[in-house]
Amino acid sequence: MNKLIIPEDLWLKFGCFLSGHNYKLLSECSETSKKYVRKLTSALLIICTIWSFVGYLFATRYAESGVFGGIIGSIFAGLIIIQIERQIILGSTKNIILTLIIRGLLGLIVAFIGALILDQVFFKNDIARKKEDLIEARISERTQIINNKAKLSIAQLNSNNSVINSQIDKNNLIIAKSGFKIQLATSTTKVSTPQNPVENTPGNTQTTTNKTYGSHPLLSENANLRQQIAFNDNLKNKEINELQGKVEKEKDRVRKEPPGFLDELNIIHDLATSSFISAFAYFIFLFFFVFIELFIVIAKFSDGENDYYKIVAFQEKIREERLIALEKKRAAALGSDQNIDSTNSLISNTPK
Repeated sequence: MNKLIIPEDLWLKFGCFLSGHNYKLLSECSETSKKYVRKLTSALLIICTIWSFVGYLFATRYAESGVFGGIIGSIFAGLIIIQIERQIILGSTKNIILTLIIRGLLGLIVAFIGALILDQVFFKNDIARKKEDLIEARISERTQIINNKAKLSIAQLNSNNSVINSQIDKNNLIIAKSGFKIQLATSTTKVSTPQNPVENTPGNTQTTTNKTYGSHPLLSENANLRQQIAFNDNLKNKEINELQGKVEKEKDRVRKEPPGFLDELNIIHDLATSSFISAFAYFIFLFFFVFIELFIVIAKFSDGENDYYKIVAFQEKIREERLIALEKKRAAALGSDQNIDSTNSLISNTPK
């Protein structure tokens, strides 16, 4: 007979562990209280299972932490949701309206966060198609930036070549006017002939002017300028040849980028607002998770107080009455001590 009771006790202990109820106190309560805890246990298991799955998905999909990290994220999400649900289960119901509003809002927020992540799994194929469009748009944007940079660089090189060609044209005009060869230097040579005594002729000095001609210096300058143009043309050709490689590399990098959480949220928003059917399907899933999250809130305020909570309230009342009695006893003892002190002071101050 005891063997048949053990599984039930274990389930009840497990439920008390999840919900925060006192098993020793609950075991002395009626079947109504135990049934209430079993119902909470089932709801908590559903919610914890969903949130463990959410934590695993978030860790592996967006945090890229692998399977082990996903397991850690799953446990962490389950522990967090248990603590949140305990706030609802163990919360006071004295101000029922305010409590219901706060707990309801907390349940809605938790449900909304969980639904956002799970919707990205259920609408995975639709998101994949939309993501292709997003990737293509992002590739177009990135390649446009690369093309603009290349065009700017090529335009700068062409501008430099235009300035250099203008300088070459000016130099050619000067060369055409002065000739390809110009006088570079002038030297003077003096030759003296001695006096001839036989013929009785005096000595003579002859001056010879030598002029040195050479190529126009602007010709050398034009050669250097043409080398600069050739260098700029090589840079321009290199930029053009590397442009396609840069574009393809950027395309591969965009396609290999991990999915962004906000990007997929934007895609879900676009899907939900694209048509009435999409919006209807999205909100069906959203409200499904909202109602799952509100299981605890509904169970908390629909069943009312059972004998478990009445026992807890009774124990609280007993504790308060004991504290009041202790306080009165302490006050009475304090008054007696003061009377004794007053009597001692009268005895000590008696005239001798």
